[in-house]
Amino acid sequence: MGNLTREEALAAERYPNGRSYCGGVSQIAREAFINGYRAALTWNVATKVDNKRASLLIKNRYGFLRIGTFVEPGDSYIEIASIK
Repeated sequence: MGNLTREEALAAERYPNGRSYCGGVSQIAREAFINGYRAALTWNVATKVDNKRASLLIKNRYGFLRIGTFVEPGDSYIEIASIK
């Protein structure tokens, strides 16, 4: 893999391509983690079913990741981009 930064190595370890994370979602998860790690962003936690009207990286209570706009109570999410 070459020389990885600390955050790149952590992202690759936490979000590998596999059964829990398909290739596209795991890549987005790694990029979001790296950007969040560098910017010290934190995951927001949803308290109700809500359409955030933004593209979100969502982690459910079981640790599975998905991309979407709707969150459910207990989901953690990071906003990727606003939808215009």
